[in-house]
Amino acid sequence: MACGYVGAAIASLGLSNRVLTVNGQSDPGATAGKFFAARTFSIPVGVGFAVLVALIFGLPWTAVVLLGLAVALFDHYTDFLQAALAGLTRDTKAVVVIMAQRLLPFVALIGALVINPDYLLWAFAGGTIAGIGVGVVLVASSVRWARSAGALFDDKAVGFWFSGIASSLPQLQPAIAGAVLGPAVAGVYAVAVRVTSPLSIVPIGIQTILVPRISTANAERVRLVTKQALIVSAVYAALLAVLAFPLGWAADIALGEGFDHIVSLVAAFTVMSGAAAIAQVSYGRLIARHRAGLGAAIVIITTLVNLGFLWVIGDFACAGWLWTVPLIGSVLGITAFTIADIRTSGPKASGEHAVTAKAGAPLG
Repeated sequence: MACGYVGAAIASLGLSNRVLTVNGQSDPGATAGKFFAARTFSIPVGVGFAVLVALIFGLPWTAVVLLGLAVALFDHYTDFLQAALAGLTRDTKAVVVIMAQRLLPFVALIGALVINPDYLLWAFAGGTIAGIGVGVVLVASSVRWARSAGALFDDKAVGFWFSGIASSLPQLQPAIAGAVLGPAVAGVYAVAVRVTSPLSIVPIGIQTILVPRISTANAERVRLVTKQALIVSAVYAALLAVLAFPLGWAADIALGEGFDHIVSLVAAFTVMSGAAAIAQVSYGRLIARHRAGLGAAIVIITTLVNLGFLWVIGDFACAGWLWTVPLIGSVLGITAFTIADIRTSGPKASGEHAVTAKAGAPLG
């Protein structure tokens, strides 16, 4: 799945972040339509890059590996579909896409467990494809098709492209853990990441709601919506901090034997999800100012530092200290994004890319 996410990100042209700003264009529907077409036609390119990354890591071509690659590629594409609807402020449709993306594979898995567990992989694949279908239909009915919808490549495109690639790099953490501490540790690390992944819905949701509303707003509106976003993210972070260890214990009970250190890892990734909600507010403000390149640089640098720290832990400590890795990443992320947001903010930065100073709906 890590290989699939990296491959998809390389081929995505950063459109998942860029499409969040279409509301600031003269014809948002047409621009979103052009991005939708480009992202759809880039899927085969993403498959090629994902296979290349998998070859670099020397993965065996088993059914589970192929399914992991496919699910990651489709998951990345569905993220774009949800972002496109959010960028057009079709918030209800965006929520439907998220729910379909998460619930349909889950329902399919439960059905296979009840009917015939031998078809678990096929059921999961079918549920994933069904979720994509929901997103494609909703986006296709919301965009406008036009030949002249602005340039796909401009002076901001490279920054958004790097931001998309950067966001996929943390997916490589389980692979690094496996390279240093062995496949068993990689499995536990990956399970902790996947168990806590639903908690990322809120941080992603904050960004996808925030960016379209402040990309066309005046300075006063930007401050109001940012304040609302910070309050929501702080409350969410505090809630997850309280629930961190209970969730870790629940995961330990549910998974059973063979998952050493899962409690501390799940607790740490839970705290990290809350911290990510706070960091996403600053990251969203950078994207709205068309400073996605700066955000990408922060993600790349903090991720590389974090991966280096993971390698050091693996070489000089033991698996029992892995919980420190996501916590270090959280501190680095919040600090770096907050500093970048403050240094690039101001009256000019708040409204320099706005085409109109209109008031949007309140956050949420």
